[in-house]
Amino acid sequence: MHYYQFNIGDYKSHTSGLSIIEDIAYRRLLDTYYLNERPFNGCSKDVAREIGMREYADEVDYVLSKFFTQKGSGDWENKRAKKEIEKYRNKKILASAAGRASGKARRSKGSERTFDSVQPTINHKPITKKEKKEKKESWRLPKEVNPDIWAEFEQHRKDIRKPLTDQARTKNANILQSLPVDKQRQCVDTTIAQRWTGVFPPKTESKPKRNGSGTAEDVGRAYQAEFGKPPPAGKTTDEVRVMISQKRNTQSQWWDG
Repeated sequence: MHYYQFNIGDYKSHTSGLSIIEDIAYRRLLDTYYLNERPFNGCSKDVAREIGMREYADEVDYVLSKFFTQKGSGDWENKRAKKEIEKYRNKKILASAAGRASGKARRSKGSERTFDSVQPTINHKPITKKEKKEKKESWRLPKEVNPDIWAEFEQHRKDIRKPLTDQARTKNANILQSLPVDKQRQCVDTTIAQRWTGVFPPKTESKPKRNGSGTAEDVGRAYQAEFGKPPPAGKTTDEVRVMISQKRNTQSQWWDG
């Protein structure tokens, strides 16, 4: 026991005749008795050593004879301390049993909820949190998408603190599954390098150039298409390309799940 109730009034009424050393000896005896939860054993000199008062064996002997009872086995018992220790142990046993019973009840209740949550329903009850979680875990990566490449994309989204939802997974996976593995790698590598939130199919030569990668005139037309006005005066072709790229990166946020 690391704690016991101490009634100051009772203690004072029973120890008013003790000397200072005897009072200290009694307090040490009580503290050690409660801490070890057992009686003292041996002669008064042995007990004095145990409580660190070997120089005051006579005072310890007096306190033992006044407030403790020595049994035939040599144990020095204190009636009040013994009663409090037994009460503490019984309370501890009951608390332990109650804890086990509570845990068993929670496990049983949780098992019932799990069973109920998978039963078919026809009354359109609201979907539980557990059912939502199970629904979320039901998403599967299309077999056409390389799992290692996809894992890098998933980790990228976590790194930029935009974890994928199932809707975003489906949209991005649909783009990748129509591409060969080398193009899937190119898409994901570009997305990671640019810190985009989604993947985009690689540009082909047969499609019109919208990224302003051609001549200065091509760049100007691309800027006009994106911003609805000519490029700012004094900007170089490369600077205009950067402005177009930044605009399109902003527009790509619709991929966020």
